[in-house]
Amino acid sequence: MPYILTEAPLIACEDKGVYRSSTTISLKKEISSLAGTLCKFIVRARDWKTISDTERYVEVAVDEISGSVVQHGLVIAYFFESERTVSLPFTFYQSKRALSFQPSYEAGRVFITILGNFILNPQIEYTFRILVVNSRALKQRKKTNWCNFEQAIKVLNLIKQ
Repeated sequence: MPYILTEAPLIACEDKGVYRSSTTISLKKEISSLAGTLCKFIVRARDWKTISDTERYVEVAVDEISGSVVQHGLVIAYFFESERTVSLPFTFYQSKRALSFQPSYEAGRVFITILGNFILNPQIEYTFRILVVNSRALKQRKKTNWCNFEQAIKVLNLIKQ
């Protein structure tokens, strides 16, 4: 069973149609250090798999999420929104709709669930980042605000040169 990173508000919204997925999400490892790994992936409208009228998800393979990381480390998901990177869960508000992104994970996989109403524009893409932190680095950096993307990548020395 996947681990829920944190709880997000449930939003009951009107469905705008069911969409079927037939694509695979590709993960790009951006940068790694001994302390952690930062990965990035992009989700397009056609990538979401339908659970119900108001709930969809994507599943992404992340080999860096080992059993040890699940038990003692940290996995946090971030969403790129309006020129900033925010930690999930996150609710995205637009005119007449709201979408709530809820992350969860298990060894080797991350799931992003989206709750809300679905007006699927094929041009819209959502960019996510996954930060995987090993237990040693997590213990050494107890005062880090992991929800702050800039602080997290700086303290782990995951900043691109």
